Amino acid sequence: MSNQSNEITRERFATNGYAIVRNVYDSEGMKSLSCQLQKTFETIYQSQLESCKNSTPSVLNISREIIENSTEGKTIEQYTTSVGILDFLETLLGPDIAIYNHLNLWINDPRDDAIVTNKSLHQEFWSGLGPNELTVWSPINDVSAENTMMIVPGSHLYGLLPNRNRQLLPIQDIELPSPVPLVDISPGDAVIFHSFLLHGTAGRDEQLRIAMSAVYKPTFAQTTVKNHATGFRALRLSALTKVRSILANDSFTPLRTYGGPISNQPLEYEQDYD
Repeated sequence: MSNQSNEITRERFATNGYAIVRNVYDSEGMKSLSCQLQKTFETIYQSQLESCKNSTPSVLNISREIIENSTEGKTIEQYTTSVGILDFLETLLGPDIAIYNHLNLWINDPRDDAIVTNKSLHQEFWSGLGPNELTVWSPINDVSAENTMMIVPGSHLYGLLPNRNRQLLPIQDIELPSPVPLVDISPGDAVIFHSFLLHGTAGRDEQLRIAMSAVYKPTFAQTTVKNHATGFRALRLSALTKVRSILANDSFTPLRTYGGPISNQPLEYEQDYD
């Protein structure tokens, strides 16, 4: 992106609380991943349905099993750390970028009635994210107006909103704008949004909708208590960070890296202690 494009992106994000980046992932690869995920999900769903005849399978639990224990989960991890998305995030976060060790697969199934997979308007700050952290949500298959993500543009500038039991509470004398369903997005696109932005699920339709999400932050930005427990790993390092990494400790021990970038200069001979 050019410097002018970067500036426009930053200003729009600051104003709206979100940005959509087009074709950041390989669309053909996404189609293939979508087919694999649908097959894997249905296989696990039917297996659990047969083994637990008195209960409906938990779509959320199946999603976690897929993301943690399948080849599809490894593919999703590759997408979340790919060059395209990191290049765009650098525009918003700077050159030091880290990702949290917790990826999400969001499956919207018409057979599922759980509120956690059909979320009402909420802020990710409620869930433990901080103001320095961005969520990237990406559809893996096609969305509809009935099952996509909905957002309230600019609501991140309201600050922290009152809530109880996952529900937004009324605010006296303030009427919030109606949410907007994001329908102009396709597999390969990504929605990047602030932790204060009001967003939720538009609902369900007759089709299975699959999306993935990941959380990123500037590597040295303050981390919330929840995410300290989750942990994160650096994906990109600035030039200054690379220098500090080579020097290794905060005391900058004199000559520690003399003669090489990793350790002290090796001895030219080995001393015999026998």
